[in-house]
Amino acid sequence: MNTYFDLQTVEMYAQEPPYKSDNIINYYPRHVETGHLMHYLREYGLFRDEHADFKEDFLRLKVLRGKGPRPFGSGEKKSRTLIDTR
Repeated sequence: MNTYFDLQTVEMYAQEPPYKSDNIINYYPRHVETGHLMHYLREYGLFRDEHADFKEDFLRLKVLRGKGPRPFGSGEKKSRTLIDTR
C-alpha cells in the first residue's frame, strides 16, 4: 500500500543531504585570505583602511608626546644574584 506520504519519504531520502550541498559548504567567505589580500592592497596604496590609519596616526601622536612604546632592551636589567648587596 503506497500512499503519498510513503512516496514523499522515499523521495526525501533519495535526494542529496543538505550538509553536502555546495550552498551549505561554501556559505561563509574566506575571511583569512580576504584579510591578507586587504593588507597587501593597503601596503600598495590600493585600499584604504580607516581604522588602521587611525591606529597608526594615534601611535604617531603618542610617540611625538613622548609616551610611545620604548625600544626593546632599554629597560633596567635585574641582577642575577640571589643576595641583594645594596
